[in-house]
Amino acid sequence: MLFPHNWVRGYTDFSFAPPHNEPDLGRCSPSSTVIKSAGGASSTCNAYARYLLSGYLELQPFGKTFARHAFVFFTPTFSFGNNVPQFKYTASVAGDCV
Repeated sequence: MLFPHNWVRGYTDFSFAPPHNEPDLGRCSPSSTVIKSAGGASSTCNAYARYLLSGYLELQPFGKTFARHAFVFFTPTFSFGNNVPQFKYTASVAGDCV
């Protein structure tokens, strides 16, 4: 009735961005306008990812009840790296700081 077979499903994904191709998570330039301090040697922000860890977790704990079609899902994404485009490319997994 509760917690049937296969009530937890999901997957994980790990991504690695090579140097000169790191994802911009939009943390250095929160507005839609380009700020001169975002990117390059004069940048004060190093919040560009190098490693991404993401996944999907789905829970469906109700078996033979009226709520058997109800489920909860969670999709977290974690980013790691310490890079400044066109200036500093490291293999560090250290978290970013602004």
